[in-house]
Amino acid sequence: MSFFSKPVLPKEHGAWVALLVPMFIGAAAYPGGSLNLPAITLLVISSCSAMLLMEPVRIVLKQAAIDDSKRIYGWMIIYFAVSTGSFTLLISYYDRWGLLWFVIPAFLMVTLKLWSSVARIQRVKWIEIAGALGLTVSALAAFYTQRGSFLPEGWILYLLCAVWVVDRTVAARLILPKIRSGLDVERIKGFKVAFAGLYEHISRLFVVIIVLTVFHDHAPWTAFLPFLLATYKNVDLIVLGKIPADPFKFGFSEMRLGILFSIFMVFVWRMDKLL
Repeated sequence: MSFFSKPVLPKEHGAWVALLVPMFIGAAAYPGGSLNLPAITLLVISSCSAMLLMEPVRIVLKQAAIDDSKRIYGWMIIYFAVSTGSFTLLISYYDRWGLLWFVIPAFLMVTLKLWSSVARIQRVKWIEIAGALGLTVSALAAFYTQRGSFLPEGWILYLLCAVWVVDRTVAARLILPKIRSGLDVERIKGFKVAFAGLYEHISRLFVVIIVLTVFHDHAPWTAFLPFLLATYKNVDLIVLGKIPADPFKFGFSEMRLGILFSIFMVFVWRMDKLL
């Protein structure tokens, strides 16, 4: 019982939001009919198991002497079996062989994350952003799983989700040091930090506008509106200084924001098709 009661779990929780929020949007925003829940469920199981697999692999690569090696290797085998089994069933039974293309970005992302963890540089900005972009591919994977083909709408949803995830990743990099090092010291640089943070956010809003303008035949202009949730959140955090007391509260607030964003995004896409 101790083996199953102590699974090997990653300490990073933000990655789950970056994986599952785009996946929900990709599957539900432009479904072309009723949701293919069995296929989407297999995709979720396969993706989440692959995410979990990274933790025991990271431990093996990082530690010369592994404590409780049976548990580490045992969960590694379980995660690998569940991930490959569900993925194989998905592509074969539901004829989604195009998902094999996603093995390439997934492999590159996993390699980057494991290498950066072993090298202890996982907090470098470009690595975090690259990892976020890799996770956001789940939007396109879910779109293909649902529709069975790669349409322009799927790529647009990926681009929009990528902008969102990068924005929240950068915001977390800006806010979490405030929480960990103490607000009083950081308030001295408040104006400079706030200006830089909002400037980057506004630049990403312009990227959204460009995407929706270029692909206006395939995406509703109202898809811009969910991003205003991030604008409100950034003003609340960066300008007004309403920062949670600890990293966990900040993480939960970002999770709630991501869920709200996904529901809002699906709503505006669906309403555009109804009107």
